[in-house]
Amino acid sequence: MCLMPIFKLAGSAIFRRTLAIAALFVSADLLLFAFIYWQTAIFETNRIMAFLERQAEVLAQASFEQINQSIQGHVYNDVHRLTVSGLFEPDGAVLQGNLKAVPVDLEIDGAARRINRPELRGDAKPLEPMIVVARRLSDGRILVIGRNIEELGNLEETVGRALKLGVVPMALLAIAVGGILSQRMNRRLKAAQQVLDNIQKGQLRQRLPVSGTRDEFDHLAEGVNAMLGELEQAIEELHQVGNNIAHDLRTPLTRVRTQLERAQRLLADQSEPLDLIDRAISGLDQTFSITTAMLRIVQLESGRTRASFGAIDLAEILREVAELYDPLAEAKHITIGLDLDAGCAVWGDRDLLLEAFANLLDNAVKFAPDGGRTQITLLNAPLGPIVEVRDDGPGIPAAQRADVFKRFYRCNQSRHIAGAGLGLTLVAAIVKLHGFSIEVKDATPGCVFEFRCFATG
Repeated sequence: MCLMPIFKLAGSAIFRRTLAIAALFVSADLLLFAFIYWQTAIFETNRIMAFLERQAEVLAQASFEQINQSIQGHVYNDVHRLTVSGLFEPDGAVLQGNLKAVPVDLEIDGAARRINRPELRGDAKPLEPMIVVARRLSDGRILVIGRNIEELGNLEETVGRALKLGVVPMALLAIAVGGILSQRMNRRLKAAQQVLDNIQKGQLRQRLPVSGTRDEFDHLAEGVNAMLGELEQAIEELHQVGNNIAHDLRTPLTRVRTQLERAQRLLADQSEPLDLIDRAISGLDQTFSITTAMLRIVQLESGRTRASFGAIDLAEILREVAELYDPLAEAKHITIGLDLDAGCAVWGDRDLLLEAFANLLDNAVKFAPDGGRTQITLLNAPLGPIVEVRDDGPGIPAAQRADVFKRFYRCNQSRHIAGAGLGLTLVAAIVKLHGFSIEVKDATPGCVFEFRCFATG
């Protein structure tokens, strides 16, 4: 248990269940011991009461001299284990015994009762609670006898000792065993969670660890691993199909473009055919862009480009992006504003992040109205830098914000603008590869893309 921090151990579901079982066990034992003590105490109390009532009845039938002699000589007390005794005049004056007076709360009816700390004669200290009987004799005198109930105290000590020696060690042992088992289970679950996190990042070749004990966790891991194997194969086949299609398209498209360029040269003096050829070449270039973007997305989603990661200054990248799109923005009389905090570094691929921010700013410039404004903001935050790319265009409806990152998705507001609907898909793939997050928010007017990074190095 010392190997695992207490706050982590307390957060373990297995350990919490162990604590619950241990608490139930201790509660059940406490109730059992309490019931045993209660029943035994009642039995012992009733036995002492019956004994005292019989002894008082026997003494009441003896002569005054016999009663006085028994009390005075303490013979009766020693033999019958009486702690207090006394013989009193009808008016309560003491004749014999160690009691100072008849207890005020004791009824003189021959029935045994529990009395708290009766006072004794001389320098003797008041006794602990005891069971006492008061009986009136035939001549009017009062006989009082009683005994302590130390047996009940001894019984209580015995029960407490049994609890300390039995229940408490067993409960501590159960908690210790639960802590050890929780630690072992948490190690296996942590290893499995790490594998799942890596798989989520695109490392599909990883598998859940199997301990070889053939327990339930091994059966579960084997089942999940089999499913992951089939999933990896299906994704690989899907990626291969996409790659093959993209590669196969590039060759005939290249040939068509070459032929069109040749026809363009041959028909250099004819404007109408040239216009048609220019539009055909433009369409082919757009097709090339789509196939290239598709190949890039497949490559990013496979999660195999982390070798080029390093420390990156986000402010430097964002300035480059702003400079790159400044001419396009000036053509539309759009202002690109920069508000960049210094010292914002992240761990990632510089070229990919540059491409992602370029796509976001490209969208902002496209959708901003003529004479509008776009804003790039870089903020330092506790969990890592935040990049916001804002425009004052028509915005994106809340119901469509999650769909804009899907392949080939086009909002109604963007159908008149050139593009294939893959720019934000590429951004989403780059975000996923880096373990960052991106969210579309309302800018009123326009929208803002909030790009959250994690500053690690």
